[in-house]
Amino acid sequence: AAGASVMLPTHDAKHLYFAYDTAADPLMAERLALLRLAADQGVAGAVVQTGEGLRIDDTASDPRFNPRADRATGFSTRAILCVPLKARTGIIGVLQVVNPLEGPAFDDHDLQFLVALSGSVAVAIENARLYDTVRATASRLHEEVGVLRRDVVLLERGSALLGSGPPMEQVRGVVQSAAASPITVLIEGETGTGKELVAREIHRMSPRAEGGFVAVNCAALSETL
Repeated sequence: AAGASVMLPTHDAKHLYFAYDTAADPLMAERLALLRLAADQGVAGAVVQTGEGLRIDDTASDPRFNPRADRATGFSTRAILCVPLKARTGIIGVLQVVNPLEGPAFDDHDLQFLVALSGSVAVAIENARLYDTVRATASRLHEEVGVLRRDVVLLERGSALLGSGPPMEQVRGVVQSAAASPITVLIEGETGTGKELVAREIHRMSPRAEGGFVAVNCAALSETL
């Protein structure tokens, strides 16, 4: 086929958008990405509504064909195959191809092949969405555990940092901020001011607290190393 695309519904399910297309022209791809088509209109809309694949040999004579995409891109769609993407949660979009490279129209074998292919595409999309959901949930739980860990440390008051004056409270505030972030921390100070104590406290209050803490005395390393 001259082109292929995957169309998915927007969050409100009122429109379909081009989530993927094979357009080689960057300008055409950009215009397709911005396009929103009513989910109950056009060939794609009909497929979403009925759950059945469609083969249209002559788009000019079919009232279901919506020419908006052609007008936006300058492309000329003559024939089209469109099949639903069926997942466990229902129809999650459509897979369509346009303009056969051999012959004036597609045939039933092409439609059957696309229906078979759509099953794998639907599973891939659904798995990707599930992965994104799991990753977002894991990230949120990681942040919550970090907050709870800091709260527990504050309640236990087991800090190795002694003192209650304003400078020490400022240090504790910086330690809490550093512990909540995955950033790399550089602690500066004269010998004996407690740099390693601060480092251990950041580690103890961070989500990495269950891991080991390794202190390396750089002065003990050989010059060649």
